[in-house]
Amino acid sequence: MKAFAMCLKIKSNHRNGTIYNYKPSLLEPSCSRYLASKLVEKAIKLGMIRMHNNNLTVVGLNKLLETHKLGWKSNKKIEINKEDSVNDIYLKLNYILLKDNHNQYLYRNSDQASESNKGEMDVYHIGCRRLGEILNTTHSTASKILKKLDDKGMIDTKRYIKEIHTKNQIVSKHLQYLNFGRGHVYSMNNVIYIDKGSIIYFNL
Repeated sequence: MKAFAMCLKIKSNHRNGTIYNYKPSLLEPSCSRYLASKLVEKAIKLGMIRMHNNNLTVVGLNKLLETHKLGWKSNKKIEINKEDSVNDIYLKLNYILLKDNHNQYLYRNSDQASESNKGEMDVYHIGCRRLGEILNTTHSTASKILKKLDDKGMIDTKRYIKEIHTKNQIVSKHLQYLNFGRGHVYSMNNVIYIDKGSIIYFNL
């Protein structure tokens, strides 16, 4: 995804998405020259960048989306500002992935929504495993991305932990049953906690 972000940055900074007489020093200054070069190399392998007579050209946006298998419709807007760094664009892309997944959830469940629970459906609840799958990365990296989005005010997050108060002798029975479900389950002082991940509120 970060290689895709680099391509979008190049397209925003250079006319026709082309860097003539390419050299790494002409790339994004907000990340190291080594990282920028590696991102370009990866983009070339993925077919997102073409080299011709030492000129670097990023392919068209629709081709980028197709190559990166993002599956977005061509009319979806990715707003990029001149001052955005590669990391800023990277976060925007991950935000779009999360928002798109939430919109698909709303669409799939729109017929089932009643007037009483429509507000609840606007809240996006997701576990760390599913988060990693959506963002196509590890659980730990996905959690870091979520925190950065929260820090920038693009989303608000909070943990969703359900408590079940029970008696000591049946805690183990409950745990055995609940561990087959979704979320991390643990007990403390005769209380069973089910950590089902994060609740996300979209601000953009």
